[in-house]
Amino acid sequence: RQDIVDKVEVAPVLIRKGSTNVALYGMGSMRDERLNRMWQNKKISFLRPESDFDDGPAAAEEEDQPNDDEIWFNLFTLHQNRDSGRGAKNCVH
Repeated sequence: RQDIVDKVEVAPVLIRKGSTNVALYGMGSMRDERLNRMWQNKKISFLRPESDFDDGPAAAEEEDQPNDDEIWFNLFTLHQNRDSGRGAKNCVH
């Protein structure tokens, strides 16, 4: 649920198994026209998972690249009602 109606932040569900890290993002329950307008105006942002790798002072002494355990695979799912009668403005392109 969003309290601010002109901006959407999508938080991921984080899944870890072994050395694989997946950040699963999902959206639904929004009118297609509104979703398209917000997408085109870049009003939708995606929160990134925190990792052990950051730009702090300790990280400056180490390598500039995260190791394999800190890399996240991002997957975005979107529920959208699509049929031929809705028109080009009523879907995300």
